[in-house]
Amino acid sequence: METLLENTTNLELDSEKPIVIIYYPGKDPCNSSGTTNKEWIANKYRKLEEGLNQITGVKPLYIYKDNVGLKKYDGILNWNKDPEGIIERLFFEHHYPCSSFVVISKDGNFISYFGEFNIEHVWEATQIMNE
Repeated sequence: METLLENTTNLELDSEKPIVIIYYPGKDPCNSSGTTNKEWIANKYRKLEEGLNQITGVKPLYIYKDNVGLKKYDGILNWNKDPEGIIERLFFEHHYPCSSFVVISKDGNFISYFGEFNIEHVWEATQIMNE
């Protein structure tokens, strides 16, 4: 899976650090409502990334199943297609509203969160998977 993610994102992942994936399942009533204010969205994800950098020095991977509805992130986040549907098959079998996340430890253990979440949940899961 690590190689597929590296090939998809053109990033080199550190096998000694957790992998953080923000997963967008496709457009739904939850993720198609709310703000489209680019400044607000950029600040939210900058805060998420700064926290992850402090915890373990990683950046999240933004993975989608269906890119319909991702236009509001243009110029802010770099979303990548789920390689071979592997993230969906392993972690998000069902379409959970908004988006979800998974943090995978270097040992393969993981914490996933289904549906709308606060960035603090991502930080907490990353801290646990980094121990």
